[in-house]
Amino acid sequence: MAAARALGFLHSREDYGLRMHDLRDAVRAGLLPIVGIDLQAYGRIGQHAQVVVAVSSRGVALQDPLLGQFVSNLLVFEQAWSGSEFLTILIE
Repeated sequence: MAAARALGFLHSREDYGLRMHDLRDAVRAGLLPIVGIDLQAYGRIGQHAQVVVAVSSRGVALQDPLLGQFVSNLLVFEQAWSGSEFLTILIE
């Protein structure tokens, strides 16, 4: 959070209480939430971060420096996200 604030994003915040509809609403409001994930849901090992680009009934569109750009199944994404206790960083 200190890095975001140092770059001028003074209203950025970390949240553990968001759920899928909150991510959808954040993206609709023009934000790109950064979520913590457990890579085990994707068949890999470790903790990681992804940028949520869109949320729909078909899945979650993600930008990921390791896995690239892709759409995750809602259940797989939620499993991965829950592995970080739903950590979300909202850059504002």
